[in-house]
Amino acid sequence: MYYSATNLPLLQIRVNDLMDCINTALIRYHKNKCGIDSFKFRLSGFAPRVMLNTWLEVELENGVKSLSISLNHPYTLPQTILGAVVELWFVGFQLKPQPIQIIRFHGLRVLSLVGLDLDQVMLQRIVLSCP
Repeated sequence: MYYSATNLPLLQIRVNDLMDCINTALIRYHKNKCGIDSFKFRLSGFAPRVMLNTWLEVELENGVKSLSISLNHPYTLPQTILGAVVELWFVGFQLKPQPIQIIRFHGLRVLSLVGLDLDQVMLQRIVLSCP
């Protein structure tokens, strides 16, 4: 921890420390079989895709129903997420389509797409897949 000229501590958190903290919390939820109602993830830097996918899988195993993802880089959403959630919020990133797969939102009630970079085909696939 560092101190400024005003003798107030300056809190500095490295991205790796934050990722480790999230991993620890999710592992604890998973081991204790605790339900997760909602998960909100917002990151202006780069999040490793493998790590984010792992977190999302843990969320699904714990029954997450509301998912909010805000990133500033391209991301391919795992197909299993789409059929499981009731609320899906995407903010400010490029949603990359998976090759020739049908998107199915089985129980989706809320879909929010804000500032997403989508091509026309992907947008049509999303709209046609909503119940």
